[in-house]
Amino acid sequence: MHTVGILLGANIGNCLKTLESARTLIQQEIGLIDKTSSIYYSEPWKMDTSAQWFYNQALLVRTIQTPDEVLHTALAIETRLGRQRPQNNDNSYASRAIDIDLLLIDTLTLQTPDLQIPHPRLHLRRFALVPLCEIFSDWQHPIYQRSATELLDACEDPNKVTLLK
Repeated sequence: MHTVGILLGANIGNCLKTLESARTLIQQEIGLIDKTSSIYYSEPWKMDTSAQWFYNQALLVRTIQTPDEVLHTALAIETRLGRQRPQNNDNSYASRAIDIDLLLIDTLTLQTPDLQIPHPRLHLRRFALVPLCEIFSDWQHPIYQRSATELLDACEDPNKVTLLK
């Protein structure tokens, strides 16, 4: 059994409904959602200032799936919920109907062409660290040897992350 930290994000369409649908599909197809953070309203990271703010939520999921199986299932869920990826493999950041990021799997470190665990930019992103700390503050980053709370305290990301009321 593995514990997977997932971050949901959306800034196009009915974002709250899309997050709800993503949670339902994750529970049905990946594993039991053990913990769910509050929903946060987050300033876009490394995007044009005209971009809509994101709704973000972190989940802790218990699964028997392998990391590759979790990734492929998450990508399929994104597609079903309207995620469209650029055809030109452009890595720039863009608005999206849904984004499902795998932040962590236990204390595993993994680097493949398709998947990096922990997420390689987790420690740089306030919008990921704030909801993660709400549900798994004592998780230890296996590379930086710091808790999620310590990573958030050291995070220099100036973007605003606000608890949705």
